[in-house]
Amino acid sequence: MTAEFPKDLAAHSAKWGGDLELVQGAGGNTSAKAGDRLWIKASGKQLADALRENIFVELPLNAGWAMADGAPAPTDHLAGGLRPSIETSLHAIMPSAVVAHLHMVDAIAYAVRSDAPAALGKALAGLPWTWVPYAKPGAGLAQAVRAAVAGRAVEVVILGNHGVLLCGDSCEAVDRLVGEVRGRLAAPMRQGRLNLARLAEIGERLDLEPARLAHAHLSAAHPVNLRFATAGSLYPDHPVFLGRGARVQAEDAPPDAAAETALHLVPGVGALLARDLPDTAHQMAACLGLVTARIAEDAQITCLTRGQEDELIAWDAEIYRRNLART
Repeated sequence: MTAEFPKDLAAHSAKWGGDLELVQGAGGNTSAKAGDRLWIKASGKQLADALRENIFVELPLNAGWAMADGAPAPTDHLAGGLRPSIETSLHAIMPSAVVAHLHMVDAIAYAVRSDAPAALGKALAGLPWTWVPYAKPGAGLAQAVRAAVAGRAVEVVILGNHGVLLCGDSCEAVDRLVGEVRGRLAAPMRQGRLNLARLAEIGERLDLEPARLAHAHLSAAHPVNLRFATAGSLYPDHPVFLGRGARVQAEDAPPDAAAETALHLVPGVGALLARDLPDTAHQMAACLGLVTARIAEDAQITCLTRGQEDELIAWDAEIYRRNLART
């Protein structure tokens, strides 16, 4: 008997994808397994659209492709032209029936800390969880997770400088886990001050666009947030959609023609982005605000290296996602 698509996967995916504090743009992915089949979100598709369009790819669940670089082959001849998520191998190696990989801002605020394992150990005490240091998305990350969970009944995997993996025997079980982990890792946000009227004037002079989403301005609103935001790229989707980190833009300074980022932060005023960027880029800017406002003030953080940024920016799989975001 052919396994049928679990319809509640679409409903829960749309719920999680519609929450900016869990998923931004085309980030994050969900999957379900039944029999010898795996359903996984397609690369470049948005979880928030799960009830409006078909965003899932159905694949045979086997070990032949599970550790392939990026996604299982073939990727060019799938129904509807959908390409499996670059994290397909990560979902395939997890034994749970339902897996949700979310870019939960509360989790990222811990995952960028140099003392993340110790801090998380206190916050997640009693939960079946583990820590995996940063690895490039795709095969490298799947291999690291497989090694970390081998022989263990793990439901929560915190991914260094990335996000969280939540696993359960049903969508309802994973949804409960989302609430549990979110509640344990929740932190108050530093608000600071803004001057959005002044920001519009500066943006006009520099030919930059004020951030479309209010949370993006949090990175510029408080000196601590600004320090974290301009330290470097904190997680993979940032360099993919915004370039390298963010830069401080003085109110009376000319634009920096050599800037390698699309995100410019005016201290105490707000966030400016390059014009005509897709909504995904603006959601990434909002993600940065939500993350930096939550990182403990005295925390030391770890950013992606320039080499790690390079391998993401130039990766064919990420270029594909950028092109989809523009359309």
